[in-house]
Amino acid sequence: GAASRTEDGERSGLVGAEENEQLAEEKLVTTQATDDQNEPPEPLPSWSYPKSVKRLAADFKEKPVPLGVVAGQALPWQFIVLLLRCGFYLCFTVFTAKISECDPNGKVVKPYPWWIWVALAPIAAAWVLMLYRAHRITLYPTWQVNRSFDVFGWKCGYTTWLGFSVFPTI
Repeated sequence: GAASRTEDGERSGLVGAEENEQLAEEKLVTTQATDDQNEPPEPLPSWSYPKSVKRLAADFKEKPVPLGVVAGQALPWQFIVLLLRCGFYLCFTVFTAKISECDPNGKVVKPYPWWIWVALAPIAAAWVLMLYRAHRITLYPTWQVNRSFDVFGWKCGYTTWLGFSVFPTI
């Protein structure tokens, strides 16, 4: 009995030491994370968000502006983009089908011309502009929470982040 108590006592002492080391490592990780959070955030360019959203941020004082408060302002822009995309792709498909010719077996005799893709340029520019407008509205609350910009885990500036978040939607 006494030997097993001693053996158990030594075991529990080892477990306690391992737990203490683990707690110390967790504390170090927590301290490093806290230090990262205490770094001053990258400033957000004043041209990157509407002044109305900045005024809303003043109403919330110490808390971030809830995304739901400002997201409604972005919905009309997103809806216009949706209508524009659906309409364009429908018209583009019909237009290319009318321009290209196929024989009765379904083999393409006259493919559509390469210049038809030029029709996409003004539409794509309009998409980017409208998505940017919607993006500006929701950016400030997102920045208040994240406090930095990163792309695939790589910290970057606002304009790089904007490029990676808006342009792939074309």
